[in-house]
Amino acid sequence: MASNPRSPAKIFTLFSYVILVVSLAHARLGRSGSESVATDLTLLSAKKVMLDLYYETLCPFSAKFIAEQLPRIFDNGLIDIVTLQLVPWGNAIIRPNKTFECQHGTDECKLNI
Repeated sequence: MASNPRSPAKIFTLFSYVILVVSLAHARLGRSGSESVATDLTLLSAKKVMLDLYYETLCPFSAKFIAEQLPRIFDNGLIDIVTLQLVPWGNAIIRPNKTFECQHGTDECKLNI
């Protein structure tokens, strides 16, 4: 039996990678001294990093991540170098009659549009 590509464990793994990338970027920005000033000036003139966050609208794990982890990029100023796009994305299947069935119910299907 094939594993579900959008299982809570895989979603958690994806969110963990996002946190890792954000943390590494934050650590890089946290240097002190003249090197930090030069780096900060270079970053200001560089393009922003695209961060697309795919989440399930009614998933408790997604809600927890968005409520507890995502605000950190606003609190620490990382949002200044990030273009954040939230993309509702559900664990859905298409039935033979061309209707959708979402993991967290009909409301999630509507919210994921």
